[in-house]
Amino acid sequence: MKDLNNGQKAIFDPSYPFIYMGEADFLAFAGKAKTIWPTAFLTDNVCEIKQGTCFIERSCDAVREEQQNDNLDYTFKLSVNGDNDVDTVLTIDMASMLMTAKDENKTEICVLPFYQLNKD
Repeated sequence: MKDLNNGQKAIFDPSYPFIYMGEADFLAFAGKAKTIWPTAFLTDNVCEIKQGTCFIERSCDAVREEQQNDNLDYTFKLSVNGDNDVDTVLTIDMASMLMTAKDENKTEICVLPFYQLNKD
């Protein structure tokens, strides 16, 4: 809980399994996602900035299998400014958050449940 100087409090409460964030935070996340999944099977960007969504054009099982076989680190760390200006680091195992979906061609894709706020 964060005191907003005027007696009001704000509570950090992620809406797991979906996490919505402002543009600056989404852009930072998108950059990190690109470093976690830099392999050739990806499109130019894991996160589509214009749509405010993130996905991998592959099945989630294939993504997890590659992580295990290649011993990759899919951890995402997010620093949140908390009470008394003390930062709290949230550690998220990205592989556990991957969600299976289908694209417009009914091809299986793997969605990262991070979305930019205020996107249509």
